[in-house]
Order: sequence, then C-alpha cells, then structure tokens
Amino acid sequence: MKKVLACLLCILFLFQMTSCYRYDFYDEYYSYLQNLMTTETVEETAIPYFVETGAILEKGKPLSPYYIYDGNYDSDGSPYRPSYRQGICRNLKGKPVVVLLFADDEESVWTKEEIVSFTNEGVMPALGFLKREAERWNVELDFQVESYSSALTGYNLSYAGIMPTNANEAIKVKIIEHMAGDLGFNSAWNLYSYMQSQYPTQDIIFLTVFNKEGRSFASQLISVGYNRHVEYCVLYNEDSRYLAYTVAHEILHLFGAEDLYAENATEEIEEITKKEFPNDIMWTYLDHWENQVEAFTAYAVGWTSEIPDVCYLEEWRFD
Repeated sequence: MKKVLACLLCILFLFQMTSCYRYDFYDEYYSYLQNLMTTETVEETAIPYFVETGAILEKGKPLSPYYIYDGNYDSDGSPYRPSYRQGICRNLKGKPVVVLLFADDEESVWTKEEIVSFTNEGVMPALGFLKREAERWNVELDFQVESYSSALTGYNLSYAGIMPTNANEAIKVKIIEHMAGDLGFNSAWNLYSYMQSQYPTQDIIFLTVFNKEGRSFASQLISVGYNRHVEYCVLYNEDSRYLAYTVAHEILHLFGAEDLYAENATEEIEEITKKEFPNDIMWTYLDHWENQVEAFTAYAVGWTSEIPDVCYLEEWRFD
C-alpha cells in the first residue's frame, strides 16, 4: 500500500512539474531588482527558471470544491475607486498567479529566445516593482508565473488573422477566448476555473503577449452586471526601455487602478496628479525605476483603506 501511495505522489509531482514552462519567482531576484533601481536599462537577469514540457492541460471539469468568482461585486460602495474588486482580479496581495500566453498571429511569431527575453526584461522587473511597492504599503505580495506558447510548450497559441495593434480595435477581438480554445477549453471562464482549481486561494492574472509593437491594454470589469467576465491584459513586445513599466501599469489596471493622464482621464485629474502624485506609474514612466504606486493608486487597488484627500475634490471624478 505504501508503494502505491508513493507512486501516486510521484505521478502528481511530475504532472505539476511538467504542465507548463514555469518560472519560479525567487527572493534573490528582489535583491537584484534593488540594484537595478539605479540602472538606466534592464539587464539580463539571473533568475533561475525551468523548462518543462510534455503534459497537456487537463480539460476544465466541474470544480465545485474550489472557490470560483461567482459574479458577486463588492467594490466597497466607494465612488472613489469604482473599478476595485469588480471582476476576477480582486486582491493584489498574497501570491497571485501570472499566466503568460505568448500568442502568434499571421504577421508575428515567437521564438524561444524572444520569449525568455520578454519574460526576463519585461515581466520579471514589472513584478519586482509591484512587490517592492506593495512592501512600501505594508502589503505582502509575491508571484508565481506560468507560461504557455507554441515555441516552448507545444501548444498552438495562434490567432487566426492579424491581431490589431490599436487598443480600441484589439479589445473587440476578445483574445482570451481564442487562447482558451487553443489550450483545449471551450471558454475563457473554463480556463480560469481550471487555474482556480490549481491555485484555489489565489487571483489569476492573464497576460496575452504578441511579438510586435502595439498599444497594450487591460480588459477589466468596470460595470456591475457581467457575470463570468475573465479580466486580462494584452501586451505587445514594444521596442522600448519602458516595456516593464507598461506590464506593471496594465496589471495594476486589472485590480482597479485608473489612468491618471489626460488622454484617458481628464486634464483636471492630470494636473492634480502632477502636483500630488508626480511619480505615480499610472500617470507617467520615469527612468531608473523612480516610479511609485502613490496614495490614490494604492487606495484604488486595495493596498490601503485610507481615502486620499484628492478624492473629495470636485475635479477628481472618473467616468
């Protein structure tokens, strides 16, 4: 009997270790990030990662024993953070799971080297920045990262056509549904449910990435009444030293952060931000990782319950 149990445990371990191309987010990286703060560009990291392939995702099945977001909204009733806890991305705390979906389309494909480069130069520094800022707000935050792609895991993650690079057009594609289908699920909700079965106490962050330049965006739930909406980001492999800043910016959107620049907010909000929150990453990108998650954005994503004074200004209103 003991031998049977031992064999079962080995099988479960191997399944977990071969289910994807997995990056473990080690504490050593955070020390590396602190040194990076005084560096102009993001250098190649020394984060250890493991290449595992071979297993196919188990198709989504009933997951009643697990917690799955059921469409109950509790933005806390505050008019000052209207996007907070509205969808599946509810708590930017603990150890959220970042699911990277490296997608090809008819004009762009990923190579193994490009995937590793994007992860090391775009994703890991962004997650390190968020962890650093959470610590400033006395919030415990860590990440686990899972990565799926045609180049590394054998899935056919490919959009049948040319993915738009204009955010207003790209959001209409609902790319997360396409990616769920390529992974063997009949809907994005079933993909999310599967991930929740693997990580029942954690929030799931879906990032679909295309290997071309474009306008990155977050598809977040901002209106009550839409059940089973899977929030996600679409990112583009832009040729910019601010790539990691964009990744962090879009992830914050999923958890309730608002844009603070005039194009997506108002000129009044931007002027207040320049004065009150000049380093906020939801307004601008600064060199040398001098950006911060300042008081309003920290409140918007639930890192503090203290309402900033700007919220009481007549000019501080989000549509």
